[in-house]
Amino acid sequence: MLNVVPTTKIIVFVAVIYSLIVLGTSLHLYDDSEYTLLDVVNASVSLIGVTSAVLWFLFSTFWRAIWFVFPVLNKLVFPNIHGDWKVQISWNDGTANGVVSATAKVNQSFLNFGIEVFSEKSDSETIAVHPKRDSETGRITFNYIYLVRPCNKEGNIQRPYYGTAFLKYTDGNSVEGNYFTDKNTNGHFSMFR
Repeated sequence: MLNVVPTTKIIVFVAVIYSLIVLGTSLHLYDDSEYTLLDVVNASVSLIGVTSAVLWFLFSTFWRAIWFVFPVLNKLVFPNIHGDWKVQISWNDGTANGVVSATAKVNQSFLNFGIEVFSEKSDSETIAVHPKRDSETGRITFNYIYLVRPCNKEGNIQRPYYGTAFLKYTDGNSVEGNYFTDKNTNGHFSMFR
């Protein structure tokens, strides 16, 4: 989600918290004549370290709980789509077409985002995914680049290949869009819960 929440906003948020810690420590300790400037700096650095650890722990471990308690964050920041999804893949290779059922595991944390797709004949892993909220419509989209590794069952050896999908989060229960691969195949990708 680091791509969804602009890095500059995260840096400003953390910098403001650190500044408030340093200012508060300075005002509290430096007024008292028994503390030197070095004491104030040491106390500020210690508090910043503790605050960093607490912020990291909260956002890396409890972000889903925070989103659950404050569901408005699904609209303001980014929705929680972490978990298992059913997938329907409609494919076309120019000479034939079909539909494949699969499952997907979305691994989402406050700073990371990945999608793994598992089907009978292949598995895929994320190379890059860029989730974003459209600035005009507010719609959630994903630019998803992935590597497909065919299972090579029954002696049918196939090389891995790359694909790109342009997906849209349509509601709380579906993600869909078109995909293209470097094997000159294309199709439609639908994920639903």
